[in-house]
Amino acid sequence: MHALLVARGLADAEEVQDVNACLKKGVQLGLLDLHNKCKDDAIYKGTCVHCSEALVCTVGDALWQHTHGGDYEDGGQCGAVKCRVCKCRNYITALCTANPSFDSGKGHNHCIEVPKP
Repeated sequence: MHALLVARGLADAEEVQDVNACLKKGVQLGLLDLHNKCKDDAIYKGTCVHCSEALVCTVGDALWQHTHGGDYEDGGQCGAVKCRVCKCRNYITALCTANPSFDSGKGHNHCIEVPKP
């Protein structure tokens, strides 16, 4: 898993341990294929949980997202994708279940339970 992230240029050897655990688990389970993707490639399209604006999450957006959304009352500043309309951030969640969605951060606790690959 880590070798793939480094080989694709998505993370370097020193930081690969810090890549989002849910993203890594989704790749490990075969739910996300990063073999032909770069940081700018989309992995999920949905709508902002705050204002319903269309959003796209890229590989690069998801790589470093925090695994806990405890900052939801502050607009989710550690979420992966910032809405261009309302300026709030959205967490990408459930990448490890093949059922991803955007979340405000309030319900984004799942990934802390995913074992780091």
